[in-house]
Amino acid sequence: MFISLLYKGLSMMIGMLVAFSAVGARGEISGNKAWDQKTYVSEFSKRESLIKPARLEVTYDNVLRQAFAQLKKETGLDIEGVVANTPDIYANHRWLTKVLPFVFYGLRDSLMSGTGITVTFRKLIGASMGMPTRAHFAAVQKAGKPGQYDIFLRFYYADGSTREINTYSIYNAATGYFGSNTGVAGFGYNFTFKGETGPYAYTTNDPFQRALGYTKLYDDLLLQTSRMVNVDTVRLKFVYQGKDWMLQLWKGRYFVTTGGEIGLYSKPRVRLNGFYDAVGDADRIKMSFKLSTRDNRIVFFDRPLTLHWWMTGFAVREYIYPANKLLLETKVVPRDAEMLRALKGALDKEVARKVLTYSEPEAGMLLIHW
Repeated sequence: MFISLLYKGLSMMIGMLVAFSAVGARGEISGNKAWDQKTYVSEFSKRESLIKPARLEVTYDNVLRQAFAQLKKETGLDIEGVVANTPDIYANHRWLTKVLPFVFYGLRDSLMSGTGITVTFRKLIGASMGMPTRAHFAAVQKAGKPGQYDIFLRFYYADGSTREINTYSIYNAATGYFGSNTGVAGFGYNFTFKGETGPYAYTTNDPFQRALGYTKLYDDLLLQTSRMVNVDTVRLKFVYQGKDWMLQLWKGRYFVTTGGEIGLYSKPRVRLNGFYDAVGDADRIKMSFKLSTRDNRIVFFDRPLTLHWWMTGFAVREYIYPANKLLLETKVVPRDAEMLRALKGALDKEVARKVLTYSEPEAGMLLIHW
C-alpha cells in the first residue's frame, strides 16, 4: 500500500507536468493567452489518472481571497481555480489513516515537531503524511501594524484533529509584498501583488538555493522538464584574482511567467568539473535588472541597483513572451578595475558574436543590453 501511495503521487506529478505543458505550450503562439483556466481544466479532464474530483478542500480567508481576486483581474491567473481543480492524490488512500492511524498520524507529528522557518518544509511533508481532508490559509493581523499579516496554514484531518503551520511569511495589503527574508515559507522566492510594472516573483538575497551553486546540468534539466520552459542564456566567463568567475544571464519563458536571472559565481581554477559556487557576501556586486519587450512597450519589472549575487524576476501577465522577444538590461558594478577589465574581455567575445552590446555609462559601471 505504501508503494501504491508513492506510485499515485509520482503519477500525479507526472500527469500534472504533462497537463501544464500541453496548456502552456500554446502561450507563445501569437494571440493566445498564457493562462486560460477553461483550457487548463479541459486538459486535466482528458487524462484518466487526473479526472477524479478533488476531495481535499482548500479555503482562504477574505484577505487572501481579495489579493487573489486582484491578481486574477490583472493577469488572468486564477489561483483559487487552479487549486480547486487539482486532483487529490490521497483520494484512494485516505482510508489508511482510519486503519493505521498510529502510523500516519505518528509520522505526521514526528515530522511536524520543532519551530522556526528552517523546519517549515519538513512540517509540510509531515502534514501531508496525515492525509488531510481540508487545508485553510489564514492571514493574521500583526499586532500594531495595520494592513500587515502573518500567514498560517491549518490542516484538518479525518479524526477531527488539526495542525497549524506558521509559514513565516508576511503579506502587506498596502504594498502587495508577500514573503520574508528567506522567501515564502523559506522557499527563497517572494512575490509582489502590486509591483509598479505589475505582479512578479523574485528571489531573496540569501535563499536556500545559494548553497546549491551552479552547474550547466541545472539548465539542462530545466529545459528538458517541460515545453513550458523556453530560456536563453549567456555565460560570461573570466579569470579574476586567480579564480574562474562567471556572470550568467537568463531570459525567456518560465512556465506561466516571463522572466530572467542574473547570477555571479566563482570556482577554484583547479576544479575542472564545471561546478561553480555562488559568491559570498563579500564578493557580491551591485547590479540592476530591467526586463522588457524588445520594443520597450511592455516593462515586466525594473529592479534598482542593489548589492546582490543572484537577481531574478518572473512576471505574471496575461500573455507570455519567448526569449527572442525580450530585452534584458542590467547595470553591473565590478569590484575593482581588475574585475572590470576581465569582465569586459568576456563581454567583447559576445559582442563579436553579435549576441549582446554593452557600454560604460559612468566610471566603473557596465550597462549590458541583451
